[in-house]
Amino acid sequence: MIPEDFTTSLYTCENVEKFPNMGVLKKSVFEFIKTIGKNLIKKGFIINEESKRITFYINPIGIVSIDYKLNYIPQDKVILLSFYPRGSGKGLDPKNWRRDYNFNVALRVLEFCDSLGDTINVSVEEYGEVNFNRVYLNEYLNIRKWRVSLFGEQEVALDYVLNNRKLIYNLLLNHSKERIYTFVLFSHIFHETNIDRETRKNAQEAIEILKQELQKFGDVDGVYDSINFKYVLETYSKKNDTIVIFIETEDVIGSMYKNFKKYLDVNRIPSQFISIETILEKFRKWPGVRLNFLLELFNKINESKPLFLKPIPYLYEIDGVLCLSDIKDASIKSLQKLFGALFMYTEPGIYEEVHIYEDIPYNIQQGQIVFENEDGIRRLVEYVYQLGGEDTVTMDIFLTRPWKKKHLNQFITQLMKVGYKVNRVYYLSTVRSRFVDETLLNNLLRNSSAEYRIPSKVRYELDDYWHYYYIVSNKVAFIRTSTQLRIYPNLFNLFVYLLWPESGSLSKADLEKILWFTKKRLYRFQEFFVTKYPEPIWIFKNLRKLYLGEVDERIRIPLRLMI
Repeated sequence: MIPEDFTTSLYTCENVEKFPNMGVLKKSVFEFIKTIGKNLIKKGFIINEESKRITFYINPIGIVSIDYKLNYIPQDKVILLSFYPRGSGKGLDPKNWRRDYNFNVALRVLEFCDSLGDTINVSVEEYGEVNFNRVYLNEYLNIRKWRVSLFGEQEVALDYVLNNRKLIYNLLLNHSKERIYTFVLFSHIFHETNIDRETRKNAQEAIEILKQELQKFGDVDGVYDSINFKYVLETYSKKNDTIVIFIETEDVIGSMYKNFKKYLDVNRIPSQFISIETILEKFRKWPGVRLNFLLELFNKINESKPLFLKPIPYLYEIDGVLCLSDIKDASIKSLQKLFGALFMYTEPGIYEEVHIYEDIPYNIQQGQIVFENEDGIRRLVEYVYQLGGEDTVTMDIFLTRPWKKKHLNQFITQLMKVGYKVNRVYYLSTVRSRFVDETLLNNLLRNSSAEYRIPSKVRYELDDYWHYYYIVSNKVAFIRTSTQLRIYPNLFNLFVYLLWPESGSLSKADLEKILWFTKKRLYRFQEFFVTKYPEPIWIFKNLRKLYLGEVDERIRIPLRLMI
């Protein structure tokens, strides 16, 4: 039996005719929290008058803050109030919270909201009452029987694929025999004079493990010095089916990725970065990690994907999605304002590229993209036309940041003039409105000996294929894209805002389409149930990790190299 309703730390106020000042409203919410201060203190919460925050101590993290956000949805006359945990500066950084830490932190936030109650009545000076009601979740999408194409030869259910890792591995092994692959290994460890003996020994062991695996699929060359990779790769320039693999410690991987990835992708050289720690600690212990690694490799080498999630019915009304995003170089002093575009098709086997432009004049004002002039919009339309081709294309558009309404309408109008039909435009965000919910906590952490403070009501294990959602209003909804809890970002739902058409309303079909673009990342086999971002959004999030440098002309990168 599954409970009908699951608690969240999200509250809504509906039918708002006039919106109060946001700063004044936020202070009023804090004043309401103070009215039940004694009860909160008894439960271990601390109210900080100066910072206007609530904190609690949890071992071994330290101090954790409960922050809250307000979001106004004027078109739908709705105010969102969401409570969420974050690092306090006096505790462990959230990026280092283990899954059991995240579990207990989320649980404490829900306990805090239990104390607030299901209704929050806030008195706002010179405005009046603002009444918030707590949101409960009870609707979900079940993706268990979504269909997957295996090597273009057979079609099976999604759960069959994820439950048969050995079968997928053997199919991958058999198909690799149809071509001759060359894996070129690089590592700087053996060429670094100040590396300690233990690290060198671990590196040698990790590389041997990796070599033994890769030799099943093709030839293995190296290990060469990573610093000389450009020179070494000149001898492979005319060789087909070659992929470059960097094996370093975790701290070195981050630096190398920022510096090397752009060169490799722009020059269309498939590459993979893997840490020594991952190989030694996970590669042999977790078959899913090994399969994850191999699927990523073969997705990059091959135009056709070994595994492909078949389109769901709602996707047949579009040819694909156009994702548009501002891009910030990973360097501290980024001088250029770059803009990116990607058209991702719903059907496999079509060549896809990510384009990065340096000549789209725009600014960011109050969190919105604002174009400096109409020429910038026209130029972007021309680029999108080059990206999508001359055929008539029907598309949805994903935005990583909302646009000024006038400029969005101009862009859509000009797209339609060149023969492209726009179906829907969504703004998708993982930070706009964050809250925790009980559905993730009910999905108890498996295969762990850790003990958790699980309340009696948290006694059901939900299906990993069930993705709970909540449609707030015509324009706003939330959907849980990850159904297992591992890292801090998994705590939060995806925020969905329908920006266009203005007369349109969000439905279950919209959320299922967006979820499909998240779960089509089947090459992230081991991470399937924790993938959070739709693939095109994730691509631009990943681009922000790179040192793109000065862009003199458009950068064009095959999409398959960026996974």
